[in-house]
Amino acid sequence: MGRISDTSITTALLHLRAEIIREGQDGLAHVEALLRLRGVDPGDYYVPQKVPKHFARNKLRTALLGELREGPKTGPELARAVAAQSPGLMYKQAYKRVYVALHAMQRAGLVTHEGRVWCQV
Repeated sequence: MGRISDTSITTALLHLRAEIIREGQDGLAHVEALLRLRGVDPGDYYVPQKVPKHFARNKLRTALLGELREGPKTGPELARAVAAQSPGLMYKQAYKRVYVALHAMQRAGLVTHEGRVWCQV
């Protein structure tokens, strides 16, 4: 039976610590104590906040295709429509997500970009 490396154990503890912090679960003091025993200072590792998902899988694509069914629209028009449908999603966030999705949809042959407007194929 193989031996688990020190690096693997430390990495697992750091991931567990991040999950405990993000989810607000119990046990943070215990995990941090284990890290300190291993010579790791937990304060040296930043844990980013959990970012809420505004769209389930393919929901943004569906929303964009629904908007484009009404006719050609510019990226900013689509971003405003998406932001209006998603409480808590700011326009700037929607704008970035819409353009990433539109370019992926363009590569998949679902939409075209003609001048300033996007059209459904």
